[in-house]
Amino acid sequence: LNYPLTPCCSLTCFPSHLSCPSIHFPPSLHPLFTFFFFLMIRRPPRSTLSSSSAASDVYKRQHQNLSNGFNDLSRLGGTCDWTDGAKSRQSFYILNHIRGVTWQASEPSTGHRAIGLRWTSDGADSTAHFDDIQCAVYHSLNGSLLFYESGSYISSHDNYSVSDVFEARIDASARLVGFYRNGVLFQTCGQTLPENLPIWIDTAFHCDGELRNVAWLAWNLAHQDNDANRLWTRHDVEIQETKQGRVAIRGVFNGALNVSKVFSVPEHTRLRLQARFWAIDDWDSTDFGSMHAGNTEVWTKSRLFPWNCDGWRTWHGEYPTSTCAYSGTCQRCYHDITAELDHTSASLEIRFSANSSKSWAFSDVKIFVDSHYGMRVFSQEMTGSGWSNTSIVSSSIGPVHGMWGDNVHEVTKTVDGLPPHTSFGVSARYWAIDTWDAGETAGIWIDGVQHLDEGRTYSECTSCPCNAWSSFSGAIPTEHGYDRCYLDFHSALDHNSSSANITFGTTLSQDVSDESWAFSHVTVQTNVRNSDVAFSPDGGTMPDRYNASWHPLSVAISTDELRAQVRYTTDGDVPTRHSLYDGDDPVLSISPPGEGSDSVVHTIRAVAASPGKIESTGVTRHFVMKSRISTPTFSGGATNSDRET
Repeated sequence: LNYPLTPCCSLTCFPSHLSCPSIHFPPSLHPLFTFFFFLMIRRPPRSTLSSSSAASDVYKRQHQNLSNGFNDLSRLGGTCDWTDGAKSRQSFYILNHIRGVTWQASEPSTGHRAIGLRWTSDGADSTAHFDDIQCAVYHSLNGSLLFYESGSYISSHDNYSVSDVFEARIDASARLVGFYRNGVLFQTCGQTLPENLPIWIDTAFHCDGELRNVAWLAWNLAHQDNDANRLWTRHDVEIQETKQGRVAIRGVFNGALNVSKVFSVPEHTRLRLQARFWAIDDWDSTDFGSMHAGNTEVWTKSRLFPWNCDGWRTWHGEYPTSTCAYSGTCQRCYHDITAELDHTSASLEIRFSANSSKSWAFSDVKIFVDSHYGMRVFSQEMTGSGWSNTSIVSSSIGPVHGMWGDNVHEVTKTVDGLPPHTSFGVSARYWAIDTWDAGETAGIWIDGVQHLDEGRTYSECTSCPCNAWSSFSGAIPTEHGYDRCYLDFHSALDHNSSSANITFGTTLSQDVSDESWAFSHVTVQTNVRNSDVAFSPDGGTMPDRYNASWHPLSVAISTDELRAQVRYTTDGDVPTRHSLYDGDDPVLSISPPGEGSDSVVHTIRAVAASPGKIESTGVTRHFVMKSRISTPTFSGGATNSDRET
C-alpha cells in the first residue's frame, strides 16, 4: 500500500515522497479493506487498438479509457489508478541511428503520467504501472517533474509546463540515456541500456491526461559526402577517387597536412559525425590522425606498430592504393569514427589531418543533425509480412529475414502509407554467413537505386571482423558454424512519395548449405510534413453579393493538424515563423474596393506549422473583388420618373 504510492487523500494519489496524511484503519475493517483492495488492484484484460495513422508509434495497452491518435496518447474517464498505459509498437536492439524519444505533456492540472524507456527479454508488459519502466520521467498533476528508475524515486526538478519539449537522448556507444527539457539536460539515467534486449517506449497513466507527439527520433542525414565532384581543400594535392563499394575515398595523401571542407547544415542543436580514416603503410608510434569539427577535436588515434594494424581494423582488399615504403606487407589500416557534439551554427568545417610522413586518407563522411524537423521512425520490419519472401529465423537479437543461398537472390517490399515528408531513410543489418567467395556481393536498393554494393571474399576475409564486416558473437543459424558476419547499413535520400520500395539482394552462387545471406532490423524513417491548409471560400472571383456589399468578406484558413498554427501573408510572400497568425484557424476580413474604385485582387498565402514537423506546402489563393457601382447624381430638369427610369 505504501509503495510506490501512499493511500489516496482527497481523491488524489501522490508519489510516496510527497506529503500526504497517513490513513489508519481500525482492526475490524482490515478484512473488508483487504477484499476491496484486492478488487482495486485487479487489472482489466489487455486489449490492442490499431493505429489511426500508419506513423503512430503508440498503441492502446489496457482499459477502454486510453486512446491514441497520431503519436498522441490520451486517458479520459475511469477510476484514478495505474491501470492505463501504452508501450510502443517498435523496439530497438541496434541503436546506431536512433537518436532517442520525444514527447510533450498536457497541462499539469491533469493526472499523473510517466514515460520512459524499458527493456525485457520477451517484450511482455504485464503491468500498466510505471514501476517496470527502467528510466522514467514522472509528470505530476501538481506540476512537479520527477525522475524514477524501476519504480524508485531518484530526483525532482523544476515544474514543467505544457510548452516544454522533452527528449530522452540515447548515447549508442556508451549505451546511456540523458533526459532533456527544451534542449537542457536535467537527468542521466543510472541504468545502462542492454546490448541484446529490445528497448521500448513505455507509458503509464494514473488519471485523465495526455502525452503528445510521442515518437522515436532518428538522426537526420544532412550530408553524405560520396560525390566524386565535391573536392575538399588542398587542391594542390591530387584527390584519388578510388571506390570502396560506392564510397569515394579522399586521398591518399603523403605527409602531414590538413584537408577540410565547409558544409551548410540545417537548423539543429546537436551533430553526429561519421567517417572512415585510413592509415596506410608503416606508421609508427609517433604518428596519429585526427578529425576536427570546427575548432573541436572530435577524434584522434595513433598507430603503434608499422608492421600490423594493432588497435585499428585491417583492410584486405586492393584499395586504397599507395606506394608502400615498408619492406614488408603494405598495411592498409582503418578506423571508423563516430562522434557527437553540441552545435548550433548554420555552417560546419570538417577537417582531417595527420602528422605522419606516410600515406593516409578518409572516406564516407556523414553529417547527421538533430533537427527539430528531423527524421522520425515510421516502422521497423520485424516480421515477414509484405516481403516477397517471408522466411524468418530466430537469433539472439530478434527475428532475422532469411536464411537464403543462391536459391533466393532478391527479397523486396513496398512500404505504403508514408506521411507527407521530404526525406526518407532506411537502416538495416545485412548478414553474410559462412564462406562467401570472390565476386559474391551484398546489395541494397531503394526505389531501384543501389545504395549498398559490398563484397565479402573468403580469401580476403577468412574471419570477421574484416573490411566493412563485423563479427556477431550471439546465436544465429549457420550450416557450418563459420563466420557470422554483418554490416549495419544506413542511407537517406530526398523523397516525397507516399510509398517506397526496398530491396535486399545478393550474387551468391552456392547453396545455403555452403553459404547464406539474410537481413534484419529494417527501420524506415521519414521527416513529417504538415498537411496543407484549406481556404473557405476557396478563392476566385467573389459573387456579386460580396462585391456590392459594404461589408467585408470573411475568409477562413484551417488545418486538420492537431495543435498546428496557421501562418499567412497577404502579399503573396512565403510565410515564415514571423508571419501573421491568429489562433489555430484564423478568419480574415477582406474588404471590397471603395466606391467607384477599380476591382481589386487580394492574394493570401498560408502554411501550417506544428512542433516536430516540417511546415506544410504553401497554399496561395487569389480573391477577386469587383468595384462597387457609384450612386448616380442628376442635374438639369430630370423628373422623378426620369430618375426611376
